[in-house]
Amino acid sequence: MPATDLHGAAADLDDVLRLVLARQFRVPPDELTGDHSLVEDLGMDDESARSLLTAVGDSLDASFPDDFLDGVRTCDDLTAAVRVAIGE
Repeated sequence: MPATDLHGAAADLDDVLRLVLARQFRVPPDELTGDHSLVEDLGMDDESARSLLTAVGDSLDASFPDDFLDGVRTCDDLTAAVRVAIGE
């Protein structure tokens, strides 16, 4: 199943995740890079991590366990973990 963006059109997974991150952390998507730290640069805490997991799951029609973000530190880490989880 192809990744879909927030509006339902087929899109690259990197773009989908960049849009989700930008929306969740209120930053311009074009300013996000793969090495941005979810905690240090974007300010992710436990509450925003839960919201991020929900938003990513909703945008990809997937679900992730509560501990999915354990060990995920950067935007690139998130992309890699999601790719593995959805079998892409």
